Order: sequence, then C-alpha cells, then structure tokens
Amino acid sequence: MSMDLKDAIKEFTAAGGTIVLPPESHLSLAAAAKRLDCSISYLRDHKHEFPNLWRMPGGELRIPERDVEALAKRNKVNRA
Repeated sequence: MSMDLKDAIKEFTAAGGTIVLPPESHLSLAAAAKRLDCSISYLRDHKHEFPNLWRMPGGELRIPERDVEALAKRNKVNRA
C-alpha cells in the first residue's frame, strides 16, 4: 500500500502516535567560532551569513547550530 506523507501522518496520529522534534540548539559566538575554527570578530563581521542569528536579553548573540552547519556546507570545496 502506498500513501503520501500527509496521509501517513494522519494515520499515525489517529493511532495515538506523536511526532516530537528535537529542540533547536544555539551557540554563543565563542562556541560557534571554536566549531568553525575562526575568530569571534569574523563572525561579527559576517553576521549576514547567519539568517537566524538572535540577541539574548542583555545583548549576547546566539547562532543556531543549523546556521553554522549551513555556512560550512555553502563554503565546502568540492574535490574531484
């Protein structure tokens, strides 16, 4: 039997199933810089590279891990 995703989710939830997504993880500039092996000033100068960057109360910036991973993926050098 074949069904599309919408129908599969409907059947799954009708049977009492729940879908839980993992919580999104955010990094401080220091943690993101360490992960990318770059400086914090580089991250500040390239804030436009992180579309979901946000500021905590008090002013500290946070970058979602998915934005850090997306930057690395965008800048990957393919080797033939």
